[in-house]
Parts: sequence; structure tokens; C-alpha cells
Amino acid sequence: MKRILLLIFIALTFTSFNLLFSQISWYSYNTGASGKINSLYFFSASTGFCTSEDGKILRTTNGGLNWSVQYTTSTHALKGITFVNSLFGFAGTMSNSSNSTILLRTVNGGNNWEQASTFSAGISLDKIVFFANELHGYTYNDNRYMGSAIYRTNSGGNNWNYVYGPVGGYYTSDIYFINLNTGWCIGGRYNIPYQGNIQKTTDGGVNWTYLGFIYQGINPYVLYKIYFYDENTGYMVNSYGSIRKTTSSGQTWTALDSNSAYQYKCIYFINSQTGYCGGNGIIRKTTNGGINWINNSVNGNIYNIRFADNNTGYAASDNGIIYKTTNGGITSTQKINENVPTKYSLYQNYPNPFNPETEIKFDITKAGNVSLMVYDVNGKRIAFLVDEDMNPGTYSVRWNAAGLSSGVYFYLLKTDYFTEMKKALLVK
Repeated sequence: MKRILLLIFIALTFTSFNLLFSQISWYSYNTGASGKINSLYFFSASTGFCTSEDGKILRTTNGGLNWSVQYTTSTHALKGITFVNSLFGFAGTMSNSSNSTILLRTVNGGNNWEQASTFSAGISLDKIVFFANELHGYTYNDNRYMGSAIYRTNSGGNNWNYVYGPVGGYYTSDIYFINLNTGWCIGGRYNIPYQGNIQKTTDGGVNWTYLGFIYQGINPYVLYKIYFYDENTGYMVNSYGSIRKTTSSGQTWTALDSNSAYQYKCIYFINSQTGYCGGNGIIRKTTNGGINWINNSVNGNIYNIRFADNNTGYAASDNGIIYKTTNGGITSTQKINENVPTKYSLYQNYPNPFNPETEIKFDITKAGNVSLMVYDVNGKRIAFLVDEDMNPGTYSVRWNAAGLSSGVYFYLLKTDYFTEMKKALLVK
């Protein structure tokens, strides 16, 4: 009898453990790099590469659990990375001093990297944009102080030809090509009036058509990132927290969502309807072409997102951290009771103290927007746990504090009718 009870206890414990962790959308992994992770490329759910600000190219072959250094330098930050096929790939850099910026190339699947070409010191090759084959591709420099430029190679990266540079006070913030001839560049203007503009080429960068400006404001250094799913449908995010969409190849743009706190840094779509954007402490997902978004909280900024398949995705963050999802990044917020509560409530997190995860429950009595955010003792917001429209009910959300230091944190629930804050203690 004791043996049976023990087995039942173990089974229930294991089941509870699985239920507990099945609600978590994004897990954090440490690559071993000390700088932020700038770019990702994955061949499959298990095998991929990343680049880091502290000068490393790293590879994983077991889904992010372990990472090995394939290339390292103390004179350059590693920026963009891409592969043409399983053997042929490129990585861009930015020099940390007066050294020339270099473009790295591998011809054996990332086992070894060689210098393919050089650029002027100070140029930042943030994105190796597109390679149609082993010979033809694009990159760009987004250094607004030295002058932005777009380059094309017809020699596998040995030589690069300047094809375009914004004029009239504009700089290039991002470019995106869907084939060798068709691409877009987006950027800003650092002279008054500050504007964001977009241009398009259909002849491989020889000529560019100005499609108009899509933003005007008070900040001259708005960061823009774009992603085109096909020749007509594209998305744009900026560091002001704006998401926009075009279905006219960039001719017109529709505002989808805006929240300045998100400070978007990347956007990525796996099909015409399902996409992700990352920013300040948040990864957001849409399954209806950007009409609605589901929030997932993370610790740190998100600089790049890539999916190996519909469920397995990776996100680049600060301090050598990469986040991974195996369930498509579904929300970690669960509605646990449909009954309408008699009053708003924010419950004490459990367990508390905790390491590294804890559960927070709250009651909502009226439909409306609900936000649940976490702050450190200095008042710095470090995580968005919830920011969405909710119906009345009782909800539960799990907060994963992996990557944070031990200490006291504050979580704040805010609605149109109710605000309350409580303390949580992280002990490692």
C-alpha cells in the first residue's frame, strides 16, 4: 500500500510539474557570451548560430542547451548572420576601435570563418540582408553619423558595390529583400522635421522609388525594422512602439497598434497571418495579420527573432541570453475561473520567496484593458506580464525571473478602475 501511495504521489507531482511548466511560453538559455545577442540563424529546431556584441559567433546543436564558440575577436562586435545553404554563410561586424569593419564568410557550415572583405572603420554591418545564391547578396551600414549605405556583391562577398545611400539628411535603419531584384529600405531624417521614410527598388538597387514618409515626430533617431512576407504584404515597427502594415507593397501603411513602452527592435513572420515582434521586456504574437497581439514577458530587450518551424522559435536578448519557445509562443496567462468576481483583487505571488518562477493571480470584474508589470527596487520596469483586453474572471500568470539577481521586486496590476502593487522576493 505504501508503495502504491508513493507511486501515486510521484505521478501527481510529475503531472503538476508538467502542468506548471507547460504554461511557460519562452525559456531562457545562456550562450556564454557576455554581450547582447545581435542576430540568429537556425537550420532546424536544434541547430543554429548566433552573434554577440562581445565578438563571438556561437553554435548550438541541441536546441540552445549548449553553445560552442566558432569564432571570436576582441576588436569587433559581431552583428548580422545568415546562411545561403547548409555550408555557405556570412557574418557582419562593427569595429570596436579604428580597425576596419570586416565581413566574415564560412564555406563549411560554420566550422571555420574567414575574412571575405573589409569596409571602413565605424561601419556597422547589422544585417546581412539577402543572398539569392552563393554569389549575389546585399548588406547595409546603418551608421547615421558616418552616412548610411546599401551594398551589393556579385562575387560571394569578395567585393561589394555601393548601390544606394540616402540623401537630404536621411539615414537607413533597415532594408529587406524578397528576391535579388525587389527590396525596400526604411529609415529616418535627422534634420527637422524628423521623418521616417520608405523606398523601394525592383532592379537590384540601381534605382529606388520614394514611397513617402510614414512617421513625423520629435525624435531624430527613431529605429525602424521591416519585414515583408511577400511582394505586397509587409510590416514595420519602430522604437516608439508603433506597428504598421502594408498590403500595397509599401505604398500605404495602416497603424495596427501603438505602445511607446514596448520600444520595438525587431519583427518576424512565419506566414501571412502569424508573426512576432520584440522590444523592451516583451515578445508579442499575432495570429491574424496584426489585428490582435498576445503578450509574453521576458527579462531584457529582444533584438532578433527567428523560427525553425511553426512551434520552435528563438529570440536574442541581453547579456548572452537567448529565449526559446517550443509551443509557438502562446500566452502564459491562463483564465482559471469564468465566474465574475465581486471585486478587483491582486493576490500575493506563490511561492514567495521564489526561484526562478512564481505564479500571480488576479480578479477582474469589468471588461477592459489590463496591465501587469514588474519593477525593481529602483523603479525600473523589467517585465510586462500582461497588457491586453480581458473579460471578467480570475486569471493566473507565471513570471520567470531567470537572469535576474536576487532581491525584492514589485508587481503592479492596473486597470481603468483599479490599481494595486505587491512585493515578490527572488532568492537564488
